[in-house]
Amino acid sequence: MKKRLICALALGMSLTMLSGCFLKQSYTSNTLPELSEMPVVYESETPGSNETEPESDGWTKPNVGTDAGTGADAGPGTDAGTGLGSDGGITTVNPSDLTSSYLSDEAEKIMKSLPSDYNKITWGVRYTPGDMEGLVISVSEFADKYGSYYLLIGYTNIYSEDITVSASGYAKGTTGQEIGTIYTYVDALGPGNTYVQKVYCSSDIPSGEIHWDSVETKDPSGKSSVYWEADYKGGNSGGELAVAYDIKTEEPANCNEVSIVIVDENGFILDYGKDVSTTQNQPEFAGEVKFYGGMTDGKKIDAAIFANPTK
Repeated sequence: MKKRLICALALGMSLTMLSGCFLKQSYTSNTLPELSEMPVVYESETPGSNETEPESDGWTKPNVGTDAGTGADAGPGTDAGTGLGSDGGITTVNPSDLTSSYLSDEAEKIMKSLPSDYNKITWGVRYTPGDMEGLVISVSEFADKYGSYYLLIGYTNIYSEDITVSASGYAKGTTGQEIGTIYTYVDALGPGNTYVQKVYCSSDIPSGEIHWDSVETKDPSGKSSVYWEADYKGGNSGGELAVAYDIKTEEPANCNEVSIVIVDENGFILDYGKDVSTTQNQPEFAGEVKFYGGMTDGKKIDAAIFANPTK
């Protein structure tokens, strides 16, 4: 049987918003229905199938192309830009402008309808690596209060089943040099779910381009994603913002990493933080992420939360 793209999102959208200095309830889900009319883009061996397994190690190999610079064909060995400009700075994007997208119409519709906090963020670009239409990579640049530069990279699974994602590469500076190492591994990323990663750019302002050495997906080995909901609230005092979260899962699970992205009223990234949980095999996870530097002073802000509980 072949895996397909998800193409209907019947669950509620996120309800998180800022009221004074507190965040109200948010709802996030990684369980989405499968609709059979979507095009087949991913091979997988399942019991009772007469189809041949695509490769002996289970990996789906993306295409290797030439340097694109746009993310339109971002297989291993290619350079994919963020769509935020190439003048060497953190380019301001008008929030009314659309994210630069190199997705199919079907995939773009799915991304715009995700019931997670994904669309709270004004992404610079999104694209699929090679021929893996069900894995969407999204990228935005941002700078913190102290003048350090970063890329935020999101990996979203829009296949109808869990996938494990492995990727490596580097962010490029204004002269094309390597300024930030990218290594990603996330097991059993659920349908409709996004894993986010911050990449520190050490020696230069990022140009917005990423050179991908490898991007691969495979079927999870012994793990599966678990439906989850998140409530969180935050308060700002003396230039310090603390965001407390409470994640509940449909059944006992492991939730090793919770990421929170702070955005302004236009969706531009102000900061990123994460909490690493040591709690295992539980139906609830609670913690707190703190942000410093007074980046919330005088601004209307919101938070986007990302997690991927598994069992």
